[in-house]
Amino acid sequence: MKKIILILSFVLLFGFFVRSCTDQRLGNDGAVAEEYAPEAEVMTIRHSIGTEVKNLNPAFPLTFDEGNLFFNIYETIVKLDSNGNITQGSANSWEVSQDNLVYTFHLRDTMWSDGSKLTSRDFFNGFKYILERETESPFAYKLFPILNAKAFHDKLVDENELGINIVDDNTLEIILERPREDILKILTLPYFVPLKSEQRFQLKAEKESYPNVTNGKYFIDKESKEGFIILKRNPYHYDYDIEKDKDIIIELITIENSSNRISAFQTGVVDIASNILPKEGDYLMAEEGRYEFTGYGNFYYILNSSKYPFNDMSLRDIAVRSAQVELISEGVNGDGNLTSLDMLSSRINQNIYSKIESQILDRQIINQGQNIDLGLLFRESGFIDRISILSFEEEKDIKTAIALKSVLEKTLGIGVDLNISSMRDIPKEELINYDIIQYPGFENIGSILDVMEFWIWNYPEISLEISEELEAEIIQRDISPNEEDYLELLVEIGNEINEGNVFLPVYNKSTTNLIKPYIQGLDISKHGFLLYDNIMIEKK
Repeated sequence: MKKIILILSFVLLFGFFVRSCTDQRLGNDGAVAEEYAPEAEVMTIRHSIGTEVKNLNPAFPLTFDEGNLFFNIYETIVKLDSNGNITQGSANSWEVSQDNLVYTFHLRDTMWSDGSKLTSRDFFNGFKYILERETESPFAYKLFPILNAKAFHDKLVDENELGINIVDDNTLEIILERPREDILKILTLPYFVPLKSEQRFQLKAEKESYPNVTNGKYFIDKESKEGFIILKRNPYHYDYDIEKDKDIIIELITIENSSNRISAFQTGVVDIASNILPKEGDYLMAEEGRYEFTGYGNFYYILNSSKYPFNDMSLRDIAVRSAQVELISEGVNGDGNLTSLDMLSSRINQNIYSKIESQILDRQIINQGQNIDLGLLFRESGFIDRISILSFEEEKDIKTAIALKSVLEKTLGIGVDLNISSMRDIPKEELINYDIIQYPGFENIGSILDVMEFWIWNYPEISLEISEELEAEIIQRDISPNEEDYLELLVEIGNEINEGNVFLPVYNKSTTNLIKPYIQGLDISKHGFLLYDNIMIEKK
């Protein structure tokens, strides 16, 4: 009984502490909080996220929490619905030419959050900003299917020869180099959003920015502060409902520790808690609220095959086989098991997923040589003393990197230097100095194809040692992104990668959320992000 009282006392005390910390983020003694406190009739929904939102520049990699915010404050020209089908975004219709080379988009009569008109020029600005070489966006290659896009990126042609034409204020024409069935899907990604002319120049100067004007259903309120972001409805959005939308405010509160996010959820400090591990949230499902699965990804570390020791395939093989996935997972999750594969949403094609699972996830290389001293082989092959790892700064990334470091030190008997940083903080020319580099991205089901394409275009100096024929096929992507064809190429790439031991599959990450039962209308995009479009509070 005493233990129960102590536990309850701690939970209540923690709730008070988190609330106090939240008030302190808003200002000394909660002064700003009182000043901004919503009126009684306003519905305020508090959502705890796991990482500080530092960057909302579409040209650069976003953390999951940044991407989640991005999809709510910006709207792309077309979107994916919950079934993964292309649907209307800022364009309410489009036509495709008979030869599948010209896409003509007709924009809605809609506005930015400051009341100015959204035009086709704004989308031209956004696409041009990503493609400009000075921007140094790692996602420019995604637009290379557009006529002369790569030549523009390489400064061989000017913007007048770019296959993006402003027909009039409400009409944008995109011309492709050759037919690309996945071009509409590419345009749903959060990097390809409209930018006003002055925003484009501001982003070029600052590289990191909180946009003060956006075209999505929400905008960031000027009272937002570090660790505490306030979202309000965009009253100029075409889908704005004057009867209900004016009464909703979303507060995004940064709580970096997963256990603390759960405690804040339990004590009612927040209504939604994101980035919760399955084993941490299962026990809350029945009594505390809903437990929503939103995404799944495979995460990889890349072995730098242009640098010793990993330019030697035999040493790569030893390193990969010695980094046992079970041991790394145990260091991250504490249970020795990878995240459950059974939580996949029904929206994902189960048949295709099972093929990907068997072809890729189950091929993670485990140490088969039980009687071989892999560390001795590794060390004696070249008198290697140390290797270096570059990882990223999200909570689970750090845990995984530490676990990987520990496993490699133990099995190989060498020193491992670990650098925790943001990808955008590492100069491109310095990446080649690392032996093992984490892949900086999140895709549902973590396609190796996406990883390969990213590195081939952006970091060609870090050799992946695949065949020229396969590299050409990846670059050209003359392949329909339908499930069977895409999967065949995915499997072929996976086979060649594993044979060359270029990638180290380290862990699988699910993105999940705890949601109070009175929160209704919260949708999940096909990209795995929470959408506040129709969110509301039913009577508590």
